Amino acid sequence: MKKTAIIAGLLSGLLFGIATPFSKLLLTNLNSFQLAGLLYIGAGIAMIPAIMKTGSQIRLLFNRNNIIRTLGIILFGGLLGPLLLLIGLRAADAASVSIWLNMELVATAILGVLIFKDSLDKLTWIGLVLTVCAGIITSLGEGISGLTSALLIIAACFCWGVDNHLTALTDGATWVKSLLFNGANAAALHDKEINNYYKRKKEEGKHHQSVMNAMACKLVYRAFSVIKRQSPAERNL
Repeated sequence: MKKTAIIAGLLSGLLFGIATPFSKLLLTNLNSFQLAGLLYIGAGIAMIPAIMKTGSQIRLLFNRNNIIRTLGIILFGGLLGPLLLLIGLRAADAASVSIWLNMELVATAILGVLIFKDSLDKLTWIGLVLTVCAGIITSLGEGISGLTSALLIIAACFCWGVDNHLTALTDGATWVKSLLFNGANAAALHDKEINNYYKRKKEEGKHHQSVMNAMACKLVYRAFSVIKRQSPAERNL
């Protein structure tokens, strides 16, 4: 399972990287609006089999509680994001734009910290800083056009960051659930006892999400226990 996920991730990165220079070529004959529309029409067609599959969660997008989120996904992820990307791509080299596209990770992480109170460890922050530095270095030789393009790509990435979080909420993960799982993740990073529990369950062959569910549940039990007994939680898991 892990090997399949790694291969899928590498293949996804390869295809995503190839898309940028090909888009640059297509912009010689199409404007940014046309190409953005074509790209997402293609993505929509490719997703039809998954949507038609039994058990698809597509209906969640049209729940009354999710309409505003769905409109936000369309606006930020389907319109503003790709449009800003292609406008920026027209003014800069495909190589520098490819590097700046990594800002989506940075934008998603920053929005997660600000909105969902995500907890990021030191290595993650170092990775985010290095990603920004890589983008700055590749843009140094392009002058004003490179700076303008960089700002447009960063804006696009923040649009996709908003899209990512709205999608997570639309998928049934309410902000309370998000905070709870973020708490479980932070506990696994910073609490030695909980970290050992996580490693033990993984060695037993448990799926990552199943272990996270159990940890989140245990954290809720601990919280209720502390409130009920009005005393600190006992450190056993």
